[in-house]
Amino acid sequence: MNIQRILYILAALPLVWLAGCDKNDELPVDTTSQEIVFDILFADDDPSTTKVATATDFTSSWETGDEVGVYIVKGNGGLKASGNWVDNMALTYGGGAWTASTSLYYPNDGDKLSFYAYYPYDAGMTNPNAYAFNVPIDQASNSGEYYKKNDFLWAKLENVSKSDNSVVLPFSHALAMIQIAIYDNESTPPAVNLLNVITDCTINLADQSITPGSTKNTIQMWRRHTINLTFFRWALVPPQTMDIRFVWTKNSTNYTVTPATNVTLTSGNIKKYTTTQP
Repeated sequence: MNIQRILYILAALPLVWLAGCDKNDELPVDTTSQEIVFDILFADDDPSTTKVATATDFTSSWETGDEVGVYIVKGNGGLKASGNWVDNMALTYGGGAWTASTSLYYPNDGDKLSFYAYYPYDAGMTNPNAYAFNVPIDQASNSGEYYKKNDFLWAKLENVSKSDNSVVLPFSHALAMIQIAIYDNESTPPAVNLLNVITDCTINLADQSITPGSTKNTIQMWRRHTINLTFFRWALVPPQTMDIRFVWTKNSTNYTVTPATNVTLTSGNIKKYTTTQP
């Protein structure tokens, strides 16, 4: 699998200082100010990599209405829960471009900037270094809509000097993906569940780490596509170590398949399994 890089450039708007700015650092914008232009792309070129909209070949692309959140740190203070130069600014994709309620210029005092971004945007995020996140238990309904809206992505770029170059934010997949392909000689196969999955976790945008929680659930897998009576189902899970166990019911008979045990799942990787309907 090759993740196709997709580049989007944010339109430039005049400067309006954010509420999250340090008031002591506010400087007037003049004609020498350099506006910040973003390139938002997908960083993963790994064939085992996993929203956004993900095609059957695992390539990713943005969809209209997608929102990413951005924190910006000025100077060397490091990313904080709040009080950063910019706190949790939303950028929205539509019409082939990204827009923000407030646009930015580089500070005129020469301080460097560090950028920390994520998807899906959460206006209620209060601490980007300890963000509580849960993957949905139902990832099957509405043609995988809950799956796509919960494919957590992150990007960071630190110590950026004032420049006329774009700020490149390379998004990668923070969660792991599990796929099962089941060959079934009937055109209406049953739903498939993934058992005993930790679904809660804590995310740190500063160091791009995820700490799994302790809540285990059964995930309803998304039936993504079909090829010649082989039905492919996907599930997103936080990084963790677990037994891979699938279950479904057909003709009043329960089937459980455990293709692997004690499997370590890491950010951005896919584990693929194949079986035949008994």
